[in-house]
Amino acid sequence: MCGFIGFISDINDKQNDVISKKFDFYYKELKKRGPDYCEIKKIKFKSKIIQVGFVRLSIQDISQNSNKIFHDQNNIILFNGEIYNFNELREKYLSGEKNETNSDTEVLFKLYKLKGKNILNELRGIFSFVFIDLKYENIQFIRDVTGTKPLYFLKKLDSLFFSSEAWFLYSLSNKEINTDCLDFFFNFGFTKENDTLIRGVSKIPPRNLFKFNLNNFILSKEVYFDLNRQKNNNIYSKNETTNNVKDCIKKNLISDAKVGTFLSGGVDSTTVTLLAKRYNNNVEAFTTVFLPNEKFKKFNVDFKYAKKISDDYDIKLNVSYIESQKQFYDDFIKVTSYLDEPVSNLNFLNTYWQTKLAKEKDIKVVLTGDGADEIFCGYDRYKSAYIASKFKFFKHFNKKISTIEKLKNNEIPLHYYGIFKNMNYEKFFNFRLNKNLITKNNYFDDFQSKYKIDYINYFDTRYWLTNESNYKLDKCSMINSIEARVPFQDTNLINQYFFLSNQKKFNFFNRKYILKNIDILPKYILNRAKMGWFSPERIFLDNHFKTIIKDFFSEKKIRKQNIFNYDYLIKFFEEYPKKTYRIKRQVLTLILFQIWYDKILNLI
Repeated sequence: MCGFIGFISDINDKQNDVISKKFDFYYKELKKRGPDYCEIKKIKFKSKIIQVGFVRLSIQDISQNSNKIFHDQNNIILFNGEIYNFNELREKYLSGEKNETNSDTEVLFKLYKLKGKNILNELRGIFSFVFIDLKYENIQFIRDVTGTKPLYFLKKLDSLFFSSEAWFLYSLSNKEINTDCLDFFFNFGFTKENDTLIRGVSKIPPRNLFKFNLNNFILSKEVYFDLNRQKNNNIYSKNETTNNVKDCIKKNLISDAKVGTFLSGGVDSTTVTLLAKRYNNNVEAFTTVFLPNEKFKKFNVDFKYAKKISDDYDIKLNVSYIESQKQFYDDFIKVTSYLDEPVSNLNFLNTYWQTKLAKEKDIKVVLTGDGADEIFCGYDRYKSAYIASKFKFFKHFNKKISTIEKLKNNEIPLHYYGIFKNMNYEKFFNFRLNKNLITKNNYFDDFQSKYKIDYINYFDTRYWLTNESNYKLDKCSMINSIEARVPFQDTNLINQYFFLSNQKKFNFFNRKYILKNIDILPKYILNRAKMGWFSPERIFLDNHFKTIIKDFFSEKKIRKQNIFNYDYLIKFFEEYPKKTYRIKRQVLTLILFQIWYDKILNLI
């Protein structure tokens, strides 16, 4: 896992000195993503300056041989991620070539020169990469199918800037808030797939190849993996599914560094951990416990199951103990100051705590269960849509069924995700929002289905998984220089099971039964109630609410920013001690946005 940063500008650009200074500063800031090696390369191409920086976290081929930016006379690759099947691809396409390293980056570099975009659908792994082609005078940006690895860019008239983190680009922008994106964030709790909250700073969407002409920076786009395909009614036997899942776990264990797993004792993380243990006896597991246990008992339910699994299967379990509210607050400030896009809840801290402990244990790679709920249909919202569909003849007698059945397709996301949907949301802001934009947007392109569950699942996989789940996983693991891998997001599993009709993944008594049915898990895991990991957010707010409001919401600052209606905002905050959990999510969303925006305004 690595990180990169770069820019291309006219050689006579008067801003080049300023750009270079900012580049140097944010290049150093990027080193959390790759503390093992760093390198800068600067070249002149016609009337352009091309400068790139690369930082490496060595996972595959940890020798000095792979400590470099791979390049030749005409090409440069900047790669962040892992290609799990690089050995098979090397044997298939490069068997006659002499290799300088045992690195997947070298294989990807040679494959992309040889086959270009035609190789993308054969890659199994997590990745974002930039390929600079001086012969054909273009620069290409590619991101994996579920957007596990970030890639930002900023395009100006005669310049192009890009990075694995957005701070460098924010610093070069006008720091102007994109109000449409702001509306999206406050409704859904995560950012758009194409844009950030800062106007002009964009993201390469998953499944996309963006190509910029180096002479005029004209952009062309291509989707290389189609998520809009219709669902099918294929039948996979238990044995086929077992082998498919095993294969993905095996692939994700390829590493020359130590490997661990996150273990909550749920279906997904336990499946990953037990299979990882089969193929790598030295795998260790990680979980979190809040102390004192008597006070936080309901937040520590997962530990009982994680402990039993570890004892029964002889897995070393490492526990991150959160013992004080001061530790909680200090870590909250540290991580939120690192996040280059805001989030809307505190469960990202779990990733931070467990990867921090993993780093202390000299582990560089962790496997997680993220993506299983999207691929195998595990969320509660799927159950509600499934029941509404099965019992729609009760819609005249049941308000919930009636509400779901009446939803138009573009209204589905707001119904299930809307944070402020039942409040006077527009009163928080000093500018007019297009109140109808959220429900008028087409979130589904040309995807079509007769089932609402399919639309929810599509929205989750296309938007939520990338910009909420994977975003937090990447940022909160890389702050500790840990590579987080997501076996259930393997393209083979997506091709086989995401496109399988969701009606085949459900029955009245058992969600996600295709995954549960592969005879990996003990009954006490299969029979436990589904729970998402959650942090004691209310206790956190009760202890620190006044301090946060004082530090981040001073009247002078908020009025000067001219985003929030200060009077309405403070009145809303004053309701928290009385309403607590009823407005907790809304309060946290406002707080987390403001902490992020404070840092934006203070960038060099």
